[in-house]
Amino acid sequence: MIPLVLGLLVFAASELPGPQSPKEQLESIRDLQKGVSEQFQREWPEAKTEVERRRVDNEFNARVVVNADRALELARDHPDDPTALDALILVIKTAGAGPSDRSERAIRMMARDYVADERMGDVCQKLFPLFHLPAAEGLIRTVMDRNPSRTAKGLACHALAQSLKYQAHMVRRLRENPDWLPGFERSRGKDRIAAVRRKNSETLEAEAITLLELAISEYGTVRYGERSLAELAEGELSELRQLKIGDVAPEIDGEDVDGKRFTLGEHRGKVVVLTFSGNWCGPCRAMYPHERKLIEQLKAKPFVLLSVNTDEGKETLRKSIESGEITWRCWADGGSEGPISTRWGVVDFPTIYVLDAEGVIRFKKVSDENLDEAVETLLKAMEQGRTP
Repeated sequence: MIPLVLGLLVFAASELPGPQSPKEQLESIRDLQKGVSEQFQREWPEAKTEVERRRVDNEFNARVVVNADRALELARDHPDDPTALDALILVIKTAGAGPSDRSERAIRMMARDYVADERMGDVCQKLFPLFHLPAAEGLIRTVMDRNPSRTAKGLACHALAQSLKYQAHMVRRLRENPDWLPGFERSRGKDRIAAVRRKNSETLEAEAITLLELAISEYGTVRYGERSLAELAEGELSELRQLKIGDVAPEIDGEDVDGKRFTLGEHRGKVVVLTFSGNWCGPCRAMYPHERKLIEQLKAKPFVLLSVNTDEGKETLRKSIESGEITWRCWADGGSEGPISTRWGVVDFPTIYVLDAEGVIRFKKVSDENLDEAVETLLKAMEQGRTP
C-alpha cells in the first residue's frame, strides 16, 4: 500500500487538464515532470540520512512512474502523430535507470516503430546510462546499422562506445566495492546486474576504443550539443588511455568565477581531490556538506579540494560561493560539455579523482567514506615518505 503522503503526491502528479491534442498532452506531462524534478533537486541535498534519501527517492520514482505511464499511453494511442516518439523520449529521460520497467517498454516501442527516424541518434545519446537493459544496447546497435541518417549513425556509434565504457566502469566498481551491490540490485534488478557483472571489463573497453576511433574517423564532423563527435570522442579516448590509475593527471588551466586563471599544476606537493560537478546535479550538491567537512578537517594538512564547475552560468556558482555552500576554488567550465570536462571525457556527474603529491591519479570515481579513506591513505604515505 502506498503511504498517504506518497499517495497524494502520486495523485497530484497524475492530474492533467481536460481534452487536449497529443501535442498539448505532451506539454502538460512535461510541465508536471518539470515540477517533480525541481522538487527532487530541492529535497535531495537536504536529505541527511539513508532513510531520508530513500524516502525522497521513493516519492520521486512514484511520481515519475505516473508521468511515464501518461507518456506511454500517449505514444500508444497516437503512433502516427509526430509527438509519439517525443513522448517515448520523455519516458527515457524521466524514468531513466529507475526501478520501474517504463524505460524498457519505451525502448521496445522505439525498436518496433522508429529505428529509421532521424531523431533516433539523439535518443541513443540518452540510452547509454541504461547499461543494465539489454534492450537499450540492442536499440543503439540497430540504429547504428539501419538508420539511413549519417548523423543518427554517428550519434549511435558514439553512444554505443559510451555504453560499453560505462559497463566496464560498473563491472570494476562492483568488483572493488561489493557492498554497493545490494543498492544496484534493488534499483536496477538482481538478474540484470548479475548479467552485467559477468562481462569482461577489458573486452568492453577494447570495443569502446574501436568505436570512439570510428566516431572520429567516420563521423567526426557530426555535432552533438556544442561539440563535434571528434572533440567528444577524443576526450573519452583520453580518459580511457591517459586518465587511468597510475597516470599523471594532465594540466588544467582555466578561470575561476572571477575570471582569474589558475592551474592544477600549482597544487603539486599536496593531495588533491578533483571533482567534476555542478549545482544542476542533485547528487553533486548532496556531496557539498561532506566536501566542506573534509576541507575543514584537513585544513592543517597538505590537502586541497578543487572542482570543475559545470553550471552554464557563472552566477549560479557565484551564489553558491557567496552563501558558503561551496568553500573551495572552482574552474568555471560553462556547462557539462565545457572544454575541461570534454577534454577529460567526463560523461557522468559527479566524477572524482584523487591525486597524490606528484600529481599521479591514485583513486578514481570515489565518494563519501571511500573518498575519506583515499585521502587519508595518500596523506599517510606523504608523512611516511613513501610512494602510495
